[in-house]
Amino acid sequence: MYGKVKNFGEQTPFIQQEQDNKNKTTRTTRQEQQDNKKMLRHARLLRPSLKSSSWSYVARRFQSTNVYNDTMSLLKQDLKQAMIKKENLTKNTIRCIMSDIKNSEIDGAQQNEFNLYKVLNKMIKQRHQSSIDYQNQNRQDLADNEIKEIEVIEKFVKSLKIASNDEIIEKLTLFLSDLKAKDHNLHMSKIFPLILDDLAKLWNSSVDLVKPFVPRVYKQVFQK
Repeated sequence: MYGKVKNFGEQTPFIQQEQDNKNKTTRTTRQEQQDNKKMLRHARLLRPSLKSSSWSYVARRFQSTNVYNDTMSLLKQDLKQAMIKKENLTKNTIRCIMSDIKNSEIDGAQQNEFNLYKVLNKMIKQRHQSSIDYQNQNRQDLADNEIKEIEVIEKFVKSLKIASNDEIIEKLTLFLSDLKAKDHNLHMSKIFPLILDDLAKLWNSSVDLVKPFVPRVYKQVFQK
């Protein structure tokens, strides 16, 4: 008469759905917690390398030479003046210089006058070759712009006050001539270890700037 009495232990479809949603939410929350823990562990593993790289950059900053700092200050001052006077060619050239210097430091170059000389000398060679190419294409206007950029760059090269390529070749020739007087059969491979930092500094240069000239000067001195 009254119909079937529902068992109190049996859950209605609505209650069962709510329970399923709750269990699903709990599983999702646990999965998110596990993912967060993995991310934290990964971050802790990365932290030492990030810290060491930042300290390496700071160390290079404190190792910068006085000539380097003076040259960078001069670049910033001339850039500011070029912007005030609206000298676009000078402004763009100085920005290229500062960009190339920054890229060399990112690659691990030291902050000294010798690296600046290396960067600036490379820029001069590139523009010199470009001016020749433009002249061959009958574009004298573009060739003139390259020459003007070279003049801007050369100003900062002169401020470095380090040995020029001709001076390095002259001193290296005398050095190898003395070695030849002691040993006529000295192999070129034994000369490279003799060009130490102290010797390069006496020549007002660096090992990286001196070594590229060794093969050519060696042939002139030992094979003539």
